[in-house]
Amino acid sequence: TWATPTDTNTVTTINNNANNRVITGSGTANTLEGEANLTYDGTYFATKGSSSTTTANAGGSGLEIHNTNNTNNNQNFLGFFDSTGTSSAAIIAQHENHSSTTGNLQFGTRNAGTYAERMRISKDGIVTKPYQPSFFVTINGGDNTTNDGGVIPFANAKHNTGSHFDTSTYKFIAPVSGHYFFSTQIWAKNGTSNARFRFAVDDASNSYATDYITQNGFHGNSVNKEDFGYNTSIVYYLDVGDRIYLAVDNTNLTYYTAGASDPHTYFCGYLIG
Repeated sequence: TWATPTDTNTVTTINNNANNRVITGSGTANTLEGEANLTYDGTYFATKGSSSTTTANAGGSGLEIHNTNNTNNNQNFLGFFDSTGTSSAAIIAQHENHSSTTGNLQFGTRNAGTYAERMRISKDGIVTKPYQPSFFVTINGGDNTTNDGGVIPFANAKHNTGSHFDTSTYKFIAPVSGHYFFSTQIWAKNGTSNARFRFAVDDASNSYATDYITQNGFHGNSVNKEDFGYNTSIVYYLDVGDRIYLAVDNTNLTYYTAGASDPHTYFCGYLIG
């Protein structure tokens, strides 16, 4: 307890006071409460509680952030600031419509001073990630031949989110370690001869030594496979910096490309996570 400086006959009592407890008001005059479940030690702010609630959005122990202004599309945010006082990341709740209680959740980060939204969960639960690595590449022209051992030259990008597919080396370079999905179609024109290609990975941790991870196509005599589309898809784990591409195997491979507007031969992929 302590006396106020203006009235020595009035004292204020703090109930349940202890080190680092946040002090709140009470329903009794000149009485405050030390909150055992709400503490701050100069570095960490902590709240705790006990609740048996298991139903989503039905209460329980937690943190509520309210925006009392009813302007549609206004926001609440939780920011994470660095030593310069700049937010390097944030979670934003956007109130799309206050009357219908409709909203979305946005996740953003800052890269070299530029802040951008990286992921959003819509009101319907649809997750969008506009910076997720993804590409679809083709080859301009008509018939094309790649020699045995050569890289199939996908030089035309229909889309290339993040620019991680190099249209000069014809290889996708993994920006992060993770599982990736890749798919391709090769419209082979080798007739009755061999027509083989394979996925190849240059291992960044081993001086970019090449590992051939699939074998696709056909080989054999008297097989009528003129103008035949070969499709294959894989899920493969890449470490950051690894390079994946399509290479011809066994013999020179001739294939039809059809150009960018109606591609018969293409390569695509994206990061799963």
